[in-house]
Amino acid sequence: MSTVVRAVVRQAGRTLTTGIALGGLVVTSLALDGACERPIRRTVTANATQPVASTVANVATKHRAGRRWPGHPGRRVISYHVRSGDTASRIAVRFHAWTAELLAINHKTSSSLWYAGEKVKVPVVTARAGRHLEKKSHPAKKHPRHQAKKKRKKSKPHHTSRSARAVVRDEVRRVARLHGVNPHMALAIAWQESGWQQHVRSSAGAVGTMQVMPKTGRWISVLVGRRLHLQRLHDNVLAGVVLYELLRRDHSVRGALAGYYQGLGSVHAHGMYKSTKRYIRNVKHLKRAFDDGWRPLG
Repeated sequence: MSTVVRAVVRQAGRTLTTGIALGGLVVTSLALDGACERPIRRTVTANATQPVASTVANVATKHRAGRRWPGHPGRRVISYHVRSGDTASRIAVRFHAWTAELLAINHKTSSSLWYAGEKVKVPVVTARAGRHLEKKSHPAKKHPRHQAKKKRKKSKPHHTSRSARAVVRDEVRRVARLHGVNPHMALAIAWQESGWQQHVRSSAGAVGTMQVMPKTGRWISVLVGRRLHLQRLHDNVLAGVVLYELLRRDHSVRGALAGYYQGLGSVHAHGMYKSTKRYIRNVKHLKRAFDDGWRPLG
C-alpha cells in the first residue's frame, strides 16, 4: 500500500484532507465516518484461512431504485454521497461497478479530487455488457440437488485423495492462465485457503477450493454473465481467480491479498489485522515456493 500523503487545505469555508491511497487521489473531510466491517473468523476442515466478505449492503434494492444508463446495457445508475476515505476503486467495489465506468460517468480521472459529501453517480453492474471476463466458457450442466446429495454420501468428507488434489491444482493453473493471473499466485491462494480441496465449507459459509462466500459468488456471476455454482470446481476456481484479478487491477499484490482475505471495506476502515498480515506472508511464501519448483503432491 502506498504511503499516504496528507495536506490540510482550506477552501470555500470547509476543511479538506487530501490523500493518496492505493493509487487514487481523494479529498475528504477530517471527520471520520462510515460503518466498520468486523473481522470474519471462520474455521475450515483444512489447514486454511478465509477470504473476502463482500462489502456490499443491499445492492439488489439499489438496482431496482436506479435508472438505466443510456447506451450501456446491463447498468443502472444510482446516486451516492462520497464518504470520508472513499476512493474510486473503493466505491466501485462497494456497489459492484467498474472503476473506469465510475470515473467516466462522473467526468473524472484517476487523479481527480473526490469531496466528502459530493453527490456522484454510480453505474451498478446488473449484467455483463461486452466485457467477457470468462475467456473460455464451460456450458453449465444440470446438477439437481438430489444428485448432489447422492454424491456427498459417497464421498469421504474428511479425506481428499492425492489424485483429487491434483485435479484441483490443474484447474487452478488453467483458469489462472486464462485470466492473466500468475498461476503460482493462484495456487498459493488456493493452497492457503483449502489445501487444494473442493469439498470444504467454513463455519461462516465460505465454499470450496478458493473459499468464496455465496454473495461474493453472486456478484462474480453478474460479472461473468452466468450463474456460478460454487460447489463445482471450475466455477469456484473461476470466482476466486476473477475476484483476485479485479482486486489486483487497482491494488498492489499486498493490497489485493488483503482485500481477498479481510475485505476492502474493512482494510480501508481499520487497516490490516494481524491475521491479515500473517495471511499475506503465508501466501507470498507459498508463491515463492512454487516459483522455486515446490510440488507438494510430488
